[in-house]
Amino acid sequence: MIATLYGTKPAYAALALAASIGAISHFPRPRSLTNYWGLTPSCRNSGETTQRLGSITKQGSKTARFLLCQLSQHVLRRDAWMRECYKRIKRRRGSKIARVAVMRRLATIIWQMLSRQQPYVTSDPARSRSGAESKRKSRRGAA
Repeated sequence: MIATLYGTKPAYAALALAASIGAISHFPRPRSLTNYWGLTPSCRNSGETTQRLGSITKQGSKTARFLLCQLSQHVLRRDAWMRECYKRIKRRRGSKIARVAVMRRLATIIWQMLSRQQPYVTSDPARSRSGAESKRKSRRGAA
C-alpha cells in the first residue's frame, strides 16, 4: 500500500489519514492522536531520576507515519511559519528530529482541524518574519 501512495496528491493522503483516525471524539486531546500514531518519544526512566526521552515509539500505523512524513514535506514547501520552525529545530537537533517534530505538529493541527471543523490556513510570510529580520530590513530602507 505504501508503494502505491508514494507521490500521490495530498488530498488522497489526507483521506487515508482521516480513515485511520475514525471519529475524532476518540481522542480527547492532540497528544492522544500523536500517541496513537506513534509519534511521541519513548521514555526510559529508572526510579525518580530525570526524565530520559528516546526516539519515537512507533506504536501506531506505519502507513499513517509515512503519510504524515509526505504531508509534512508538502506543508514545508507552502507554509512559511512551519518552514521556520523546521529550520530552527534542524539547526539545533538535525534534520531527522526536525522532520518528526513537524510531523507531530502536523498531527496536532489535524486534530484541531477535525475537532473544530476548520480548514488548514497557511501563514503569511510577512507575519512569520522575526523581529530581528524586520529591524534589519527597516534599517536598510532608512539608510
